[in-house]
Amino acid sequence: MSNAVIETRGLERHFGAVRALAPIDLEMHPGSALALLGRNGSGKSTLLRILMGFLGPSGGSARVFGCDPRVLGEADKADIGYIADAQDLPGYMTVRQYLDFLRPLYPTWDREFEEKLIRLFGVPLDRRLKHVSRGQRVKAAFVGALSYRPKLLLLDEPFSGLDPAVRDEVLDALLETMNSGDWTFVISSHEIDEVERLADRVIVMDEGVARLREEKDLLLERCRCVALHSAVTCVPEAMPGHWWNPQFGEGRVSFVDSNHDAERLQADIATHFPDARHVSVEPAPLRAIVRALLRHND
Repeated sequence: MSNAVIETRGLERHFGAVRALAPIDLEMHPGSALALLGRNGSGKSTLLRILMGFLGPSGGSARVFGCDPRVLGEADKADIGYIADAQDLPGYMTVRQYLDFLRPLYPTWDREFEEKLIRLFGVPLDRRLKHVSRGQRVKAAFVGALSYRPKLLLLDEPFSGLDPAVRDEVLDALLETMNSGDWTFVISSHEIDEVERLADRVIVMDEGVARLREEKDLLLERCRCVALHSAVTCVPEAMPGHWWNPQFGEGRVSFVDSNHDAERLQADIATHFPDARHVSVEPAPLRAIVRALLRHND
């Protein structure tokens, strides 16, 4: 019997004639961390809403803890933590009252862990939620979602709208928390630099389709950012297909080599840009890879 925390088979979702999610197979086991990346409207939130049981599929199936998310029992629901960009918190409550309200709902609530999270996130306990900043509300939501140590954490654009300093604070606290236990989580975000530190697997979504799915470290290992100077202007279609998103301007050419081999790259550059000079080959950050892939498919 599978011990998958999440399992989908041919899962898809349409809204009328609009395809929000093309058929996708997904399997996640305890301790794995998946990043869903892509533009707004690419299907990331739709997938998470189906996994939460908020939406039903138009085709295929989804299982969380071996069960249809729409009919999960209370015990299984209490093993899921969920934070969404559009999530509302009760503004009339103080943060302390909010946590007091949540605590009895979760048998596994860990008071000692709650207190640690409050310190980590720097949450102002005695201020009403409607009077704190967006960043403080996000921090309060994290404390509420993590204190009962859920087996599965689903995060839908949790850093959206946060200024960089607050985003870094939240990320640092989240990373420290993740290192303290065996968490399984899916994070949807367009804040790629932050997600790169959290996830071990990546799915890049575009128009509801999973354009790329790979172990993060393998993806980073095989991709390079390449730049050179040349007077030659090639038609992008004539260049190797694994050169993603070639850009030309003022005698400079740049692209992401998505299947890097040093000898082959040297030979291909000699073929397409025989006058090439000042060639640089650098490790490609995840942000550059995702941007190049999406633009390559436009």
